[in-house]
Amino acid sequence: MAQGNNGVAASGSNITAEIAIEISQLDRTAAASIKEKIHAVYHHHLPPNKPYCIYKVHDKFCKTNEYAYKPEIVSIGPFHHNAYCATKMQHQKLRYVENLVARSSLSLEECLASIRSVERNVRKCYYDPFEEYLNDSNAFVELMVIDGLFIIELFYKSAGDVKTDKGDPIFNNVNMASIMHDLILLENQIPMLVLSRLFDLVTNNQNQNQNQNQNQKKRTLAELALHFFNPYALMERKENNVLENYHFAETIKGEHLLDLFGKSFQDFGEENKKPLLSKLNQKFEQIPCVTELKQAGVKFKRNDDAKSFLDIKFCDGKMSIPPIIIQDQTDSLLRNLIASEQASGGQGMYYITSYAFLMDSLINSPEDIAILRSENIITNYLGDNKDVSSLFNKLCSEVTLENFYYRDLCDEVNKYASTPWHTWRASFCRDYCSSPWAGIAVFSACVLLILNFASTTFSGLSYFAPKSDMAPKSN
Repeated sequence: MAQGNNGVAASGSNITAEIAIEISQLDRTAAASIKEKIHAVYHHHLPPNKPYCIYKVHDKFCKTNEYAYKPEIVSIGPFHHNAYCATKMQHQKLRYVENLVARSSLSLEECLASIRSVERNVRKCYYDPFEEYLNDSNAFVELMVIDGLFIIELFYKSAGDVKTDKGDPIFNNVNMASIMHDLILLENQIPMLVLSRLFDLVTNNQNQNQNQNQNQKKRTLAELALHFFNPYALMERKENNVLENYHFAETIKGEHLLDLFGKSFQDFGEENKKPLLSKLNQKFEQIPCVTELKQAGVKFKRNDDAKSFLDIKFCDGKMSIPPIIIQDQTDSLLRNLIASEQASGGQGMYYITSYAFLMDSLINSPEDIAILRSENIITNYLGDNKDVSSLFNKLCSEVTLENFYYRDLCDEVNKYASTPWHTWRASFCRDYCSSPWAGIAVFSACVLLILNFASTTFSGLSYFAPKSDMAPKSN
C-alpha cells in the first residue's frame, strides 16, 4: 500500500516535472516575442512628465461625424499612410520636395540625418503605435522628411513667396480646400519638431540668386502656417494684413499645426487676460438660450474689438460676442480642436471645448441663430439656420469638460436673467416700445391718463371746497 502510494507520488512528481519542463520550453520563444513587442512599443514611450500630442480620435467622437476626422486627399504622418488618399497625392508630394530641394540647395542627406537624430523624441509624440514603422527606422524617418518638406513648400507657394506652376493640381479650388481640411486633422499631423528642424535647414541653405524672393527669408514657420490656414479662421481678417493679425505668431509654441492654429485663437489681449489658476476645476454652468435671455432683458452685441472669437464678455445685461463665420469646414476644425483638448488629459484650460459648451447652451433652435444673425454676430455660409444650430448642438456629444473657462460669465448671466425687474422691463419695452407708433401710443395714453387724473382731481377739489369760497363777492 505504501509502495503504491509512493509509486503514485513518484509518478505524479515525474508528470509535474515533465509539464514544467514542457511549459518552459514552449514559453521561451513566446516570452521572447512578448518582450520584443513590449520593447518595440515602450522603447518609444514618453517619460511620465511629457504628454503625448498626436492621437487617433476616440471612436465615441466619430459617431456624430466620422468624416470630420479623416483625410480626404492627402495623408500626413503614419496613421493614414496606407490609406487610399495617400497614394493619390504621393507623386505631388515628391514633386514639391524636388522643387524645394533644387531651389534651396538642400541636402536630403542632411535632412534625413537631422530627423534621425531626434527620431526617438518624434516617435514619443504619437500616442497610438503604428505597426508598419515600429521596427523600421528608415521608413519612419523618410516619411517625416517627405511630409515635412512637402508642407514647407506648400506654405511657401500659398504665401506667394514661391511662384506656383500654372496648372498645379494642388492649387485648384477643390483640392486646396481638401488639403487645408486634411492638414488640421488631429490624426494627420507630424510634430512641429520635425517641421522646425527642416525649416531651419531650408532657410540656411536657400539659393541667393536674383529670382529668390527675399520675403521668404523673413517669415517664420508659424507665420507661414497661420497664413496658410487663414481661410479657416473663424473671424474675418483682412487678407493683405493677415500676417500682421498674427503678430504674436513667434510666441506660440504649438506641438503640431493643429495645436499651433488652435493656440492662435487664444490671443485675448493683455487687458482681457485673467489669472487662469482661478478658473481651474470650474465646472460647466448651464445658461438659458438666446431667445430666453432676450426675453429676460439680455442684449446681444457684436464685439468688433475682440482679437479672438473666444473673447465673449457679459456686463450690465449686455453680452458681447465676437463675430464668427460658419462655413463647411467649421465643424471639422472645431471637432479636431476639441478632440485635441480632450486627448490632452486635462493639461491647461479647455478653451475650445468651453466655447463649444457655451454656444451649445446659447443655441437651442434656428430662432436663436436668427437673433445672432440679426446682430451680425454669426455669418452663415451653410445656408440654413437649422444647420448652424445643429452644428453647435452636436459638437459636445460624448465630450467631457473640465476647467470651464466661462464659468464666471455664466454665473453673472444667470444672476441677471433671474432678476424679475429685468424680465418685466424687457417685457414692457417689447410690448409697448417696439416701434415708433407703439411709443407714440404709449405716450398719448400716458398724457390722457395724466389729464384725466388732473381733471378728476380738480373736480374733487371743486366739490369739497366751501360754497362761500366759490360764491361771487358782492360790492
